[in-house]
Amino acid sequence: PRLQIIRGRTLFKMNVRNEEFALLVILSKMYTLELPALRDVLIGNVGVFNNYNLCHFKTINWKEIITDPKSKYVFVYNFTSPERDCPPCHKNCEKGCWGEGEENCQKFSKENCSPQCYQGRCFGPNPRECCHLFCAGGCTGPKQSDCIACRNFYDDGVCTQECPPMKIYSPITYSWQDNPNGKYAYGATCVKNCPEHLLKDNGACVRSCPPDKKAHEGACVPCNGPCPKTCRVDPFIHSGNIDTFKGCTVIEGNILILQNTFEGYQHFYPNYTFGA
Repeated sequence: PRLQIIRGRTLFKMNVRNEEFALLVILSKMYTLELPALRDVLIGNVGVFNNYNLCHFKTINWKEIITDPKSKYVFVYNFTSPERDCPPCHKNCEKGCWGEGEENCQKFSKENCSPQCYQGRCFGPNPRECCHLFCAGGCTGPKQSDCIACRNFYDDGVCTQECPPMKIYSPITYSWQDNPNGKYAYGATCVKNCPEHLLKDNGACVRSCPPDKKAHEGACVPCNGPCPKTCRVDPFIHSGNIDTFKGCTVIEGNILILQNTFEGYQHFYPNYTFGA
């Protein structure tokens, strides 16, 4: 229950609806969502469909959580039985809760904000009590280091628009130079080195290199001549997809080589006898 922010980079879509959802709860047997730390859904709708047992979610102020003005909260209940009776929120909860107990009270950072807080979130009602533009989900103070979560990137305790670039321009030498403070973008975090299972490319940690580069010692480098071509096999190579592997130098997946490849197939004669 420590999830603070849903960025909505990958959205869910139902066949029977047009909306795309960042958070979607359907036919769940859960009694509570158990998301007391959730403060922000940056992109995408929130949908709750036909959850008989689920309690307290209707007390949540979803406008407080959903940031994208084009997104919304969608609630559907089609069962003939009435919804389950739920216990009330704790007496110390201001308005809503995620479950029983004071620790499940919903936290607010949009209410009572000054009009000067164009970012939409604040830690108090005064004009100087606005959250920084790079914050997501609220803040405890006005600085980039006071954010509950980061809208873009987290860099050593501070929310930033971008990670420090690996190259910086020198007005003295009129050239690009290595930046000793440069970092790689790893998801929404800035890191000095990429994890071993990822490759370094253009200031970011990537799963695979672009078409004009190849992997070399943990980084993507320009190819000398034709680049290696990696092809993914799903589930295995057969006569129906063999043509798609022309020019492949690396195969990711399974290559199934049958005994018949070398010995041929058993022949059947019209009189149902076997041949060589």
